[in-house]
Amino acid sequence: MKTPGSCTSTSLSACGFAVLALVFSAFYIQLSLLGFILLLLLVFALGAYASFRALMLLLGSSGKQRLASAGRLVLVLLSWLGLWYLPASDLAAYVDASLFYRQYESQVEKVHHQSRANCGQTLACYTDGGQPAYVFFAYRLHLPFSGQQGVLYVPDPVELPQQQRLDKISGAMTCRALPLSTHFFACAMSAYGG
Repeated sequence: MKTPGSCTSTSLSACGFAVLALVFSAFYIQLSLLGFILLLLLVFALGAYASFRALMLLLGSSGKQRLASAGRLVLVLLSWLGLWYLPASDLAAYVDASLFYRQYESQVEKVHHQSRANCGQTLACYTDGGQPAYVFFAYRLHLPFSGQQGVLYVPDPVELPQQQRLDKISGAMTCRALPLSTHFFACAMSAYGG
């Protein structure tokens, strides 16, 4: 017997769409352009199918089945809303900061203990040249639609990034006021500085 609202074969498209929308929202900045376009097309195709399927099930059901069908439709609608809202939020930045936290910490240690010029030579990060340095890491495989987005290491965890130091990394860098974690902020730059 099938339980209402569970991910059975009839509601697999709704659950699959919800999962795919969440995964896309969390990792969209990690994709290459081709990967982004293909996954976006897949998400929209599955979303359209799930929406149609959930609506048809709702219209053709009665009683307890109607309640389960309404639940699937609500899940699909929330997935569409999440797909619209989550990529504009800091979700992907939190995912990036948590996935690559150890690599960022390691690179910061190298910059602080070896040479600030080492950061620019590897093209893995940018630094402001201060002591201790601000270090900016572009998101892995970022889609460069307009500048670069990434994670900024700030040596003092209790202070917001100082704009004059950000200007040394990029001529136009802005950071979110709330940190992603201790020492790390989500930032974006639209021009490279000196």
